[in-house]
Amino acid sequence: MRAIFKKEIMTYFHSVLGYFFIAAIWFVFAIYALAYNLRFGSPYVGLTVSAIPALFFVAIPFLTMKTLSDEKRNRTDQLLMTSPVSVYKIVIGKFLGVTFVFIIPTVLILLYSLYLNMFGSISMIDTAVALLAYALYGMACIAVGIYISSLTEKSILAAAITFVIIFCTYMMDGLKSLVSANENLITKVMDIFDAAKRFDMLVSIEYDATGNIYSTSSFDLSAVIYFISIIFVMLFLTVWRIKRKRVTFSIKNYAFNIGGVSFAVFIIALVVFANMFIVKIPENYRIVKFDNKELYGISQQTKNVLNSLGYDIKIYVLSKEENVDNTLNNTLKEYKSMSDKISVEYIDITKNTNFAEKYTNQTLSEGSLIIESEKRFKVIPFSSIYEFEYDYSTYTRNITGYDGEGQVTSAIDYCVRDNMPKVYIIAGHNEYELNTGFTGILEKENIDYSTISLMNYDEIPEDAKCVIINAPETDFSKDDSEKVINYLNKGGKVIITTEFVQNSLTNFENIISDFGMTIKHGCIADNTFDNYYQSQIYLLPDINYADETMDIAGEYSYIMAPLAQAITVPENEVENMTYTRLLTTSDKAVLKNGKNQIKTFEKEEGDEEGSFCIGVKAQKEIAEDTYGTLYVFGSAQMFTDDIDAYVSGNNKKLFKNIVKITSDISESISIPVKSYSIPKLMVAESNIHLFIVVAIIVIPLTIILTGMIVWLRRRKL
Repeated sequence: MRAIFKKEIMTYFHSVLGYFFIAAIWFVFAIYALAYNLRFGSPYVGLTVSAIPALFFVAIPFLTMKTLSDEKRNRTDQLLMTSPVSVYKIVIGKFLGVTFVFIIPTVLILLYSLYLNMFGSISMIDTAVALLAYALYGMACIAVGIYISSLTEKSILAAAITFVIIFCTYMMDGLKSLVSANENLITKVMDIFDAAKRFDMLVSIEYDATGNIYSTSSFDLSAVIYFISIIFVMLFLTVWRIKRKRVTFSIKNYAFNIGGVSFAVFIIALVVFANMFIVKIPENYRIVKFDNKELYGISQQTKNVLNSLGYDIKIYVLSKEENVDNTLNNTLKEYKSMSDKISVEYIDITKNTNFAEKYTNQTLSEGSLIIESEKRFKVIPFSSIYEFEYDYSTYTRNITGYDGEGQVTSAIDYCVRDNMPKVYIIAGHNEYELNTGFTGILEKENIDYSTISLMNYDEIPEDAKCVIINAPETDFSKDDSEKVINYLNKGGKVIITTEFVQNSLTNFENIISDFGMTIKHGCIADNTFDNYYQSQIYLLPDINYADETMDIAGEYSYIMAPLAQAITVPENEVENMTYTRLLTTSDKAVLKNGKNQIKTFEKEEGDEEGSFCIGVKAQKEIAEDTYGTLYVFGSAQMFTDDIDAYVSGNNKKLFKNIVKITSDISESISIPVKSYSIPKLMVAESNIHLFIVVAIIVIPLTIILTGMIVWLRRRKL
């Protein structure tokens, strides 16, 4: 069998056929990878792999058409039949040889998955299951092709018949709908040959509430058995046909033929029965759904909070234990096992109807939590445990994330903390509102925040740990700007974002100029591939190392700052001032002056070119160990949920780190929502261009040229 295996491999690599097959599979995969993973940012390699089977009904017939038909045409089949090698070894050797060639592109796909992992988090389980589905489906098609090749000595005819069969099995769902819209006996029989359906049972393509496409993976035993059955039956029929011919040539044993047919029917019936039996097994035993999100696992942040508890914590669950959401219940069990100061009590609200009234006036749904210490308590409605998105096409809510750990840990910290930092958000000048993802960070850190108008205050309240001014569109009054300046000059901390507006914001910008900085108005376009995403105005600035960026800065880690203005920071040392540039563009960035509509991202008359600062921390020494701190960012959209989603939560991390520092929080207890989907990948334009050159052009051409060189050399021999 080893000799047959080696001979079959050499057959493909001594001609151009094997090389063309590998190049074609990889080329198609690379095209879809460019569209789905790199351009769209999908972290699901399974989504890309699922596009390859559409190529099977073209590529595999040409891969298998000569396996046995050429033996018959060249009369070498008689040598095989009279060789000491058993027939099943001949067939399996040829099958494994073809499969070896077929599997080679999976090595490239695995290398691609490792490369893709540099730009975010991808599910390796999803990749593994998708490649398993790809391999099983392809091997089943190969087995069909080998059997058809055994029926004729004309390889083109074998390829044509194999094409029709594989095409029909791939399109069977559409063919069933042509026969009948409802299930009947005919469609049930046709369903037996629906190979694409079984592939989808392993790797299914779905859409979330916002229309984003993603793949889900599951190990469905019935689909795996289905493909193995096809491989077994096709190889068995191939062996049986060759044996039948060998017996006919030798002694014309008609009894063997009759017995062989009966045995073949018995084997096929056994395989059909096995598949019918597997389908009847309950789903929870037959299907293993993979989930790498570890929804109820406990993070190190929670462990630190639990290890430092000085008070007993009671967690009341407003439900019978058997009715509690399974994920939430597992989370609470983890808390209880981590600390003997945590107790969990289940309250049957159908019997104890007035229990929640001692804590709140609001009506709490079943599954809500009340967390209490001897100092204070906090109520967590069940609706806060999960994050939802509303699907307007179906008028349904879809769960997008689980926040059980984040809510419970924050509540425990709230119940034991001595004091709460206070943050004020300035309003009254058409400022951006902080999105819920960013206010959620303040809430989880147990920061007491409120929105105020400076007109109602003579000065910034004394209890303010920090003030946030989020991109005003109208100017401050002189009096209001002086209130902020005075607060800073007493050692206060302010976070400012800006955006380009046509209105003059002289008084507002006086706050920034008091710290020696100015705003250069306009919109920055960065023409370095590494520093933008899809469009040059969607900046991916260089992240400089600082306390605020400690867990963000690094290769393939990004902050996105769209439509940013430039901040002028003094180059020379300024007395009593310290500047830390957090975010900067490349030196090929262009500041479009904002007076005209942007028609090109290249430098035009009136534009400025160079490296610009778009995020800075400025500190003014007021007295010994007393500093006024001002953070200025040139992009208002940085701190929005939509933009943050592109960079896997890195913009939120930056905001959280700044809030943590300004509020004097020694250790963050803000735990992100555990998403039900993996965050999008962020791939800079330079990496996309590199992939196009290497993966789509160089690799396929290299494979094809290698095949042609080998073929030409062998022709000369």
